This record gives sequence, structure tokens and C-alpha cells, in this order.
Amino acid sequence: MLVTCLGGSPTPAGADVPTINLTLAFNTQVTSRLLGGSNNLTEAVLLINDPGSQSSGLTQNFCPADPSVNFACRTSVSGTGYGGGTGISPLQYANANIYQGVLTAADQITFFNVPVDPPGSFFPPGSSQIVTPVLSLRFKNIRLNASAFRAQDFASVSISTSPGIPISYPLVTLGTVSQMSRNVLAEQIPQCSVSSTVEPAFTVSLVEGSANSFHPQFPSTIADASVPGNIGNSTSGFLISGLPRTVASPGLADFATRIKLTFSGTPQGVTLYVPVSINSGIFPPDSPSTPTLTAALTSTESGPFSLVPATNGEMAAVSNNVAVYEVVSVLPESLTTVETLNIPVSLSYAGSPGSSPNAGSASVQIDFAPSTSTVVASAGPVPSFVMTSPSFGSYSITSCAVTGLLAYSASQGTLVNTTFANPLQALVKGSGVNPVNDSAITFTLPTNGPGALFAGGGNVAVAYSNAQGIATSPQLIANANLGPFNATAASGAMTVNLPLINLPGASTPNFSPIPNHNLGDAPNALSATAAAAAPYLSSLTPIAGSGMSQVFSFVFSDAGGANLISNRTILFNSTLNGISACTIQVDGVGIRLYSDDASTVFGPLTPSGSFSNSQCALNGSGSSVVNSGTTSTVTLSITFTNTFGGTKYIYAWVNDIFGNSLGWQTETIFTVPEPTPSVVSVTPNAASGLSQVFSFVFSDAGGANLISNRTILFNSTFNGLSACMVQVDGFGIRLYNDGASAVVGPLTPSGTLSNSQCALNGSGSSVVNSGTTSTVTLSVTFTTAFGGAKRIYAYVNDIFGNSPGWQSEGSTTVPVPPPSVVSVTPNAGSGTGQLFSFVFSDAGGAGLISNRTILFNSTFNGLSACLIQVDGVGIRLYSDNASTVFGPLTLGIELFPDPSQTVSNSQCSLFGGGSSIVYSDTTLTVNLAIAFTSAFGGPKNIYAYVNDIFGNTPGWQTVGTFTVPAAAPAVVSVTPNAGSGTS
Repeated sequence: MLVTCLGGSPTPAGADVPTINLTLAFNTQVTSRLLGGSNNLTEAVLLINDPGSQSSGLTQNFCPADPSVNFACRTSVSGTGYGGGTGISPLQYANANIYQGVLTAADQITFFNVPVDPPGSFFPPGSSQIVTPVLSLRFKNIRLNASAFRAQDFASVSISTSPGIPISYPLVTLGTVSQMSRNVLAEQIPQCSVSSTVEPAFTVSLVEGSANSFHPQFPSTIADASVPGNIGNSTSGFLISGLPRTVASPGLADFATRIKLTFSGTPQGVTLYVPVSINSGIFPPDSPSTPTLTAALTSTESGPFSLVPATNGEMAAVSNNVAVYEVVSVLPESLTTVETLNIPVSLSYAGSPGSSPNAGSASVQIDFAPSTSTVVASAGPVPSFVMTSPSFGSYSITSCAVTGLLAYSASQGTLVNTTFANPLQALVKGSGVNPVNDSAITFTLPTNGPGALFAGGGNVAVAYSNAQGIATSPQLIANANLGPFNATAASGAMTVNLPLINLPGASTPNFSPIPNHNLGDAPNALSATAAAAAPYLSSLTPIAGSGMSQVFSFVFSDAGGANLISNRTILFNSTLNGISACTIQVDGVGIRLYSDDASTVFGPLTPSGSFSNSQCALNGSGSSVVNSGTTSTVTLSITFTNTFGGTKYIYAWVNDIFGNSLGWQTETIFTVPEPTPSVVSVTPNAASGLSQVFSFVFSDAGGANLISNRTILFNSTFNGLSACMVQVDGFGIRLYNDGASAVVGPLTPSGTLSNSQCALNGSGSSVVNSGTTSTVTLSVTFTTAFGGAKRIYAYVNDIFGNSPGWQSEGSTTVPVPPPSVVSVTPNAGSGTGQLFSFVFSDAGGAGLISNRTILFNSTFNGLSACLIQVDGVGIRLYSDNASTVFGPLTLGIELFPDPSQTVSNSQCSLFGGGSSIVYSDTTLTVNLAIAFTSAFGGPKNIYAYVNDIFGNTPGWQTVGTFTVPAAAPAVVSVTPNAGSGTS
């Protein structure tokens, strides 16, 4: 905070500089660190004329408040009086220009015996223009309790002195309090998907309430912290040059900004993992360069930073349900950018087979650290924070019931009394056809007739499914009885058959009979001897796979020779059903394809031809039948349609010329990719205006009824926060809130839904599904605060979770309201000099304001006027004829120009000391220290103009009046001025 002093009568040369006690009273408690124990000495300091800055040329001399001498610390201040006289002080604190504050009440700080030498004003020798020096008092290292405020509340300070001196603005607004946005992208995790593998669980997101809220402990260059007026961008404040860096040093912070995550409800056996380092943003933008913000995991909440070592890749296990991150670096380029820190949290589960984490919900609390219950100044570590965060739901472990049980192993045959080549396998599925992990499956073998025993004895074995949902039995050994039999796999009331056969001849691996099914001819009732002689499917390549196209090779065997094989039928479908299937007949006629209803066959297939139905196309190129010895190899080149997507079983039937057959056999599973829905278009895809009706078209080849979710996002960047984001699903049309943490709705035909960015109007909005397309029409009215160029993004997924991802579909421009001239203080008055404060506002943020022009004149005319330009170049003053500008004064995010710098024309002088520009949310304040010339005397109007970066402006405004005293008449001369005579 900077206080500038003008006018008064300077201390005469050789006289004591007068001292005052200066008290700052705030509308909240002071939380600056106490450095003097019971004496209430604080880290707050007051700097006179910015010692240590390049413009002042003054060396920093610290005057510690000393209760033993009644806070008596006097100083000599050079340059006082018109003759350059100095005040008098003890040698101990000679030339002191930095004073230590004392906590005199919970909400106030007093600086005792501060020398204030009135700067006055004077005409330099040989000049007709008055010079008005400025005495600056800068306050640093004052920390305040913001927990008592709501977001957007104002923090203020009241300034008083003893003895009293006139203060133009004794009550000053310091700024607004902004709330950091905290959010958790919660997830639902089925019990059956949690395993010992570390998998992503949920994401914690923190968004700065205003730019430059995340701070490292020190600025990038430590020396910067010792220069008055610099933006330190750190939790440490102003560090006095030459003082040792100890806990008693004014301004020194113990650590950087720290974020504390406190997890609760974590099930027993579950371990949470977080990254040891997190980057946010890059510089330059859109290039793999330096992160603008980096935070690292520290082992302590309030102690010195200590990096937690990674234990799993780049992650570390959360200890005691608490994770603390410290900001370790912030690039200067991020000072005007609102940063988002995303912390991904993963989990794993260590449990015995057959156990899963308990179902239930967990939560996380997001706070700054360290937490404290103290909201007043203390000797404790700084910065410190009061815990105010609610708990956010982070993840829920949901019950995972088994809803499907499928045969997974390639069934097989073996010689009697020998071991089968492979164990039994079953596939366990839950809701949404997701695999179920760690589910107990009971495998059972028959005890009479053809059968087997598990290795180690017994006909029953229990196995647990893995993360892919596959349960595997122990090895099994055939008994002495010939013939086919079924093993079973069971989960609760669900049972699936796993066909096997015991043979007297050569081993027949990969054999899969499914007897007694009504599709195709029923097999003859076979004796054990005839069963051994029946043809069978001996192998299939590939044994499993996925894709839209595949070449399959089926090998059928007949001990009497391939010439005895009469018919081979191959069927692809989700169940053993020839309707709406890909069914192929191979016999003496050739290779043929069944129609959708299985009533007709197309073919035979030629080498260059093809046949198709709604499920598949059979290609002549790559398809063949080759008989050799006892085997018949059928090769099929097949292309599936995208409407046939999903998991398909491959069934095979073979019989010989005598009608002998082992029946239908299922060999393996093949997956045809599900059709992916798409975002087709948005109309209009380039628009402008506050209100618009948008029409979004989505498509799914499998039918619009397969489309599950459509999300539409309007924002300047791909970010759901502070956006107009719309959800369209089975619940209807709904709108996300500003934090993207909840949805409101659904929208009714006569209703509206709104957030800070837009309103959805029920009248004109609709969802219409027709065939393969879903058309979403949205009537949207944007708010003026959401002004600017916006991108239109769209997302769609189907009921299977298939999605093409987010798509950028167009753009729209929301008109930006023009900025405004709010006020000037004072807006009336008189004098030769004055500190004027002009306030400008822009609903889109002060950063959008481009140019401010201020005019003092008796009429609206820039000639022979005091005309001031404030823009990206700086603060400048126009010449008398308004053709040239003088300056600029130094400009920054917060402007504190060189106190010695002055620009002048014939009407006025503009002083660097006391002039400043301050940005705060949607307002921008321009402070101008001006001295008018006597030649410019008379009543003047005050005019102001502002425009934004888009060129929007309300035009010139008359905001006040000011009277400049005219020069007093003077006796110039008499000629002759000596002589004698009567006439």
C-alpha cells in the first residue's frame, strides 16, 4: 500500500523533522508474524521514499521498534527545506528510512515516531513552473485474515495519525477477496474392477480465484524482494536488504503456497497414490516448454519442504490419508493467467483372493496448509490458513454383482486316463458387460460315465477371476470312460457348460461339442465307438481376436478320410441362433452364405466374387476349401458390418456322409468393434449475438436409440469451468453450474435454466431422434459478462461407452459490453495541485481495458489543455497543440512511477510520485498527481474516455469540475523608475 504526501511547509534547515505515530486500522484481523514476543513487534514495515529502488538512490536503513526507548527512533532526512536542510537524530539510527510496525490492536498496526517532512512546493531558480515534490510512505508485509469475508467482499484500511495531519482519503479499499475454486471429478468404481494394479480413480482440481494466487516461497530472483514496488510473486514479502534471513526477518515466509488433501472413507486394504510432481500450463503456450507452475509433494504440512520419494513410477502412496503439495516454481509469465492445478489420484487394493473392498463412498477435503485456528497475529509460521473447505465426494466403490457367466476356454479332448492340454476357463461379467474381478467360480466335473478329475483329486474346484474376469481351474485328468461330457462353471444360480470328450485314439485338442440344440440337424445317437469315428473340428485360427475383417481357418478331421465329410456349417453370433447371424454353409455345392432370416443361401462363392447379408460379407478372394488326407481346411475371408458390433461366439457343425456328428461346437470368441457415434454438424457453425438457436446433429450407425449422452460446451478455451456447458441424456436437457460440479434441470418446454454464462430457454429447445440421427436444438441466451469469441465443442457416446471424443464444431461471438467511466475523486474542488483518482470498469475484466484519456479544460478541446493518455505504453501527457505526447511514466501490473519523474506542458505537470495504475478484478484505477500552472487558471471541466481491446467505448464523459486559481495581478514595472522634474 502506497501513501503519497503533497504540500505543507518543509522543515527548516537544521531543525528537527517532525514525527508522527501512524496507525492503520483494518476491517479484519492482522495476521502478520510477531517478531518481538510480548512486545507485539511485527514483520510489517513502512518505507520512506522507497529506499533501495533505482529511482530513489537511497540505501535501506532499518529502524527496529524498540520498547526500551519508547519506540524512539528519529532520523535525518536529506533534502528538506528550500535550502536543503536536515533534521537531527541520534547516531544509532541515523538516516533510518524503514520503520517496524507494532500490533496495537487485533486489527491495527501502529508505526511510532515516523519522520514526516512536508515536501512543500517551490519555483526552481530561473523557472516559472512550480515543482511539487512527493513524499512517499510505502507499507509492506501486512497480512490480513480473509476467512471472515465472503467472495468479492472488500478489504479496507482506515489511516490515522497522531498528531493529526490532513489525509485526503483516510478510508481506502485494498481490494476484493476471491475464492479459489475447488472441485473433484468424482468416479464410481465397481468392486470387481479394483485390483492390486494402481489405476486412476478421480481428479482434484483447483482453479485460482484471481491470477497470481499460487506463490513460491521466494521470487525467482531473491534480490527482487528487496526492491520497493516490485511484485514479489511469493509468499515472502518485502525483505530488507542486508538483514540475515532468519525466522525473525521481516517479510520472510516459512514456505510457499501449500495445498492439503485430507482423504476420508478409504476402505480397508485400499491404498491411494498421487504424483510427486505436478505441472500446470506451459510457456510459451502450445509448445512443450517450461511449465508456468510446478507443485511437488512434501512430507510435512508445516515443516520445511521435503520431497516425498516416488514409490510407484512417478507416484507415491498417500500416508495417513493426507497429501500436501507445495508450489516450488511460478514463471512470471503466469502472473496474469488464472492457473488450474489438477491432481490425479489413483488407487490399488491388496486383499486375499475372493475379497473386495467394501462398497461405500469416500471423500476428500481440499485446503491450504498449514491449517490453524488462530486468526490474529502470532509468532507461528506464515503463511497459515483457516480450514474452510467442505468435503467433496471423491469416489464410490459400488457393489459389483455377477450378471453374466460365459464359457471362455477352448474346449478340448484327450486320451482316456491322460491330462487335458488346458485347464477350464470361464468369463465373469457384471453390469455394463464389464469384467468382474476376484469372483469365486465353482468348476464341477461329472462323477459317473465319461468325465475327469482335477489334479490332486476331486471333481470340484473353486477359482477366482482375474482383472480380465477370467477364472481358471486346475489341470484335469480324463477318466477311463469314452465319450463327450460337460464340465460346468457356476456363480450363484448361473451355470455354463464347458464341453469335453474322452477319446480312445489320438488326442483331439480344441474340440467343442454343444449337443441337443435345435439349430441344424440333430446329431445321430452315437455309441462310444461311433463317437470316436465321427468328424470333428480339430482347430481354428485365430483362436480369438477382434476387428472388422479377418481371415479364419477351420480344420475339420475325419478318421475315415476327408472325402467322408459331407457338410460344414460355421456361425458367428452372440448366441447359437441362425437369425440375424453370419452363417456359412460349406458342402458339395461350395461356399455359401445364409440370408438374415436363415431361409435362403447365396452362392456358391467364386474366387473373385462376394456375397453379403446385414451382418457380414464373404469375400471370394482369400476364401477356399482344401481336402488333404483326413483333414478338410476351410478358409474364410469375412468383413463384418459395423451394425453387427459386439462379442460374437464362433460355432461350428460337421457331419459325415453317414450323418454322424458330434453336434454344434463353440470354439472361441471374436469381437466386432461397436459402431462409434459421431458429431455431424452444428448450425450455425459461425454466429454472433447474445441470443441464438443452435442445432446439433449426432449420428450412430446402429440407430439413434444407442446414443446415450451428448455434451455441448461454449467457452473461449476447452474448459468446463465458468462455461456454458449443456448435458443431454436420458434425463433431458440440463445445464452445468459455473464450477462444472453439478447440473441443474431438466429443462421444461416453458422453463429456463441459467448460470453466470448463459440461459437455456425451454421454448425453442428440443431433442428429436430419427433413424440414425439425434438432433439437439438449443435456444441459448448468453450473458454480457461472458462476452468475447467462444469455441463450440461437442461430445457424444453410446450406451457401450464408444465415443469419438470431443470435437471442435464451430464458433460464436458474444457481444462484449463497453467499458465505463465510473468516477473521479474528487469530482469538484480547487487548487494548484491535486491527486485525482479515476475509476474505470469493464464487466469482462480490467485486463480488457485498452485506452483511457483524461482531459482538463474549460471546454471540450484538446488544444491548450491538460490532456493525459493512459494505455499499454504508460502514462503520457500531450503537448500544448495535442500533436505530441511526453513520457511515458513507468507502467507495470501495479504502477509506481519514479517519484523524480515529471512531464509538463504549459497547462500542467504530471508527477511520477503519487501517480499509479491499479488493476482489481473488473475495475482499473488511475491515480494522477497533477500541478496546474497559474496561466491555466479558471474553472475547468474534467472529461474522461475509455475503450477496450475490441474498440468498444461509451464515448467521452463529463465527470467533474475543478477550479485552478488564476495568477494574482502584479506590479510589473515603472519607467522611468528614477528621475526628477515637474512633468
